[in-house]
Amino acid sequence: MRPKKLKLSAFGPYAGCEELDMERLGTGGLYLITGDTGAGKTTIFDGIVYALYGAASGENREPAMLRSKYADAQVPTEVELLFENGGQEYKVRRNPEYERPAKKGGGMTLQRAEAELTYPDGRVVTKQKEVNKAIIEILGLNRNQFLQIAMIAQGDFQKLLLADTKERQGIFREIFKTGGYQILQEKLKAESGKLSDELEFARRSVNQYLEGVLGKEEINFAKLPMEEAIAAIKELIGLDQEEAENINCKLQNLQKELEQIQEHLQKAQTREQTIRTLELTEADYIKVQEQGEKIQQEWEGQKKKQENREELEVKIAQIQTQISIYQELEEKKKRIIERKKFLKEEKERLQTQDIEREELQKRLKDDESEKIQLENEPERKTELLFRKEKLDSEKEELKQVVENTKKYHLLCGKLSEIQEQYVDKAQIAKERKTEYDLAYQTFLDGQAGVLAKHLKEGEACPVCGSKEHPKKACGTEYIPSQKELEEVKRKWEQARNQMEASSQEAAELLGKVNAQKERAADQKQIEEQEKRLTDEEYKLQEQMKSNKKKVERYQLLQNQIQKIQEQITTKREEREKISGQIAALKAEIDMENKQFEEQQQNLRYEDWKQAEIELQNLQTAKRNSRVEYEAAQKNLQKWNGDMRKLEGKLEQCNKQLENLGEFFVEREQEKKTTLVEQRADYERMLKELQLRLATNQKALLNIEQKSKDIIVLEQKWALVKALSNTANGNISGKEKIMLETYVQMAYFERILQRANVRFMVMSEGQYELARSVVAGNNRSQSGLELDVIDHYNGTRRSVKTLSGGESFKASLSLALGLSDEVQSRAGGIRLDTMFVDEGFGSLDEESLEQAIKALAGLTEGNKLVGIISHVGELKERIDRQIIVTKEKAGGSRAEII
Repeated sequence: MRPKKLKLSAFGPYAGCEELDMERLGTGGLYLITGDTGAGKTTIFDGIVYALYGAASGENREPAMLRSKYADAQVPTEVELLFENGGQEYKVRRNPEYERPAKKGGGMTLQRAEAELTYPDGRVVTKQKEVNKAIIEILGLNRNQFLQIAMIAQGDFQKLLLADTKERQGIFREIFKTGGYQILQEKLKAESGKLSDELEFARRSVNQYLEGVLGKEEINFAKLPMEEAIAAIKELIGLDQEEAENINCKLQNLQKELEQIQEHLQKAQTREQTIRTLELTEADYIKVQEQGEKIQQEWEGQKKKQENREELEVKIAQIQTQISIYQELEEKKKRIIERKKFLKEEKERLQTQDIEREELQKRLKDDESEKIQLENEPERKTELLFRKEKLDSEKEELKQVVENTKKYHLLCGKLSEIQEQYVDKAQIAKERKTEYDLAYQTFLDGQAGVLAKHLKEGEACPVCGSKEHPKKACGTEYIPSQKELEEVKRKWEQARNQMEASSQEAAELLGKVNAQKERAADQKQIEEQEKRLTDEEYKLQEQMKSNKKKVERYQLLQNQIQKIQEQITTKREEREKISGQIAALKAEIDMENKQFEEQQQNLRYEDWKQAEIELQNLQTAKRNSRVEYEAAQKNLQKWNGDMRKLEGKLEQCNKQLENLGEFFVEREQEKKTTLVEQRADYERMLKELQLRLATNQKALLNIEQKSKDIIVLEQKWALVKALSNTANGNISGKEKIMLETYVQMAYFERILQRANVRFMVMSEGQYELARSVVAGNNRSQSGLELDVIDHYNGTRRSVKTLSGGESFKASLSLALGLSDEVQSRAGGIRLDTMFVDEGFGSLDEESLEQAIKALAGLTEGNKLVGIISHVGELKERIDRQIIVTKEKAGGSRAEII
């Protein structure tokens, strides 16, 4: 992969848009990225990494932090990279998420992060995830691999050079992703500790079960050997089981005896209760028998009164018939009164109908007269609407004229502004032309003065060929360089272009002003037309309001006249109907009065109230008689029932006494108490045995099971502990190398082999890096210690003894070796570009020459290496350069020379 063009806009320290044509650097060799500290040298590499992977090269630079703090709010933040890979060109563009001015409504809005990748065939991928995936497929490298291969940050590898085993473990864990081996080590260690705890817990658990065994004697089973303890517990359980069976037999016999005693006791208690019940029943029988004679006499008396009750019922029926007639006459009387009242109301209603009909006829006449006056108003409404449409059309035309006039004035104002700008830019262009002419003439005069210094009498002039030089040109104090002359010319051409652009803009705008002038109008004419239309609109609105009311009144009168005519017809029909009803009602009232008088002559009482009082008296007498009869009947039935119950109960008690036999409560209770006490003693003994058996059987089961578990745990723990000690480097008497370190050692050896190819060159064959094979002690972790072999004196010592310049060479070699190893592990992917960041300031002239020589070796095969440094000696040794400078107004600029 080789960058060809890089565009940075409002990115990092670059406030504006910087475009670097990196093809000018060539396809191979060294070039220098130089400039002041903090100007933005490393940002060029950040831009390449961000364009490819959507993140900068440093872990502490988030994408949201990449927007330049010097940039104008309108300048977008984005990076665009054109690169070549496999002989084909790709273009990728990205922008981070940042706040930008809103296009509508003012204020700020969030610009979302975007990405776009263009393939050689024109195909475009836009989603960030899809672009990231495509870049990895094209380059064959993820971001971490690209950083390890493309950027050599000397400060980071100085730490790697001087680190101990523990520090290198952390560094290599990130580079070679060996964290899985560390996790395995920790899991084995944790599993070993877990098994050890489980084994110890199992042993303590067995001891607890042994101490919990219950025996007749105080035997400490925990102090016995395991097999003897298990045998003793089994023997104790067997003896307790035999004794429990004996006690169970005795309890069963006792239970049978208790059941028999309980049966006798129940018979004795029943016998005593039956005797008491018999005595009470005999007393009740005598008492009830004595009450019977009185109850029978009362019953006979009530039977004789039955005839009087039948006479009462006949009288009650006669009075009820009379009361119904009274009620019917009362209803007739009320109905006659109501009909007379209704007849009066109908007559009054008939009079009211006549009055209302006369009023309606008068209203009808008035409304018809008013309707004739308003008959022309609907036609006048159509005329007014036509006038309104015409007026609206004139208003719309005037509105368009007003808009055109406003637009004309705005264009005129803008034209004046552009014309003023043209005058200013023309003046600036004139001044820049004068400056350039003066500088150009000074440059030519200066060149003549330079040539004149070298002219000698008798030697030919390189310009005119003359061998005589009577009047040599004099050199000026200040002669502009070619670069300065080009810069003055560039400023003049820029000012001229701006002047021409302003002139063109003014010409275009003048054409628009002339075109718009034809569509504009005089302000006085507009105001007069607006006043006329306003007055006409006001008059028309007043006329339309008046017309609207009259049309509405006309329509209302039409509806009103029809309704009044309908009401008059209805009133006429109602009057005829009411007159017929009045005549019929008079005939009905006369007939009902006659019937009322005939029925009233045949009644016994003065009114229905006296008949009602007589009826209530008879009903009360009937009710009292019935209550006395029913009470006497119930008393007789109850007495008969009581006598039958008592006779049956006496007979039952006598039969029960014959069947119970001769048993006594006190004697049977004494026998029961003795047997219950014996049973309680046996049950207590059995409960103690059962508790001891359950406890000891459970303890025996757990002891046997835990013994098996301990054997399994001991075997498993021994295996896992051995694996854990090996993986964690804790084997007694041997060098402490963990599994992860062992894997990292293999990577380290390959890195050192590749690093020594450069280190031998840079040290002129004196030094070689080697992994230390002898541990400092067997108490701390080792395996990644680094030594240096001095071939000049044949010694081997710690790499920490190297001088500052030698350390730089060693760390640079180590970084290049790591880059080669990562590149090899990425499937032989080759990058055609590389960056080396800082660290050259600690080198003397000879060491610097050796370092450049080693870096130049990297450029073989058309590989381009960029050195990021501000060391002055490198500016003299490396011709191709990217110069980064800080602007006084803020921000930085980058230029390729």
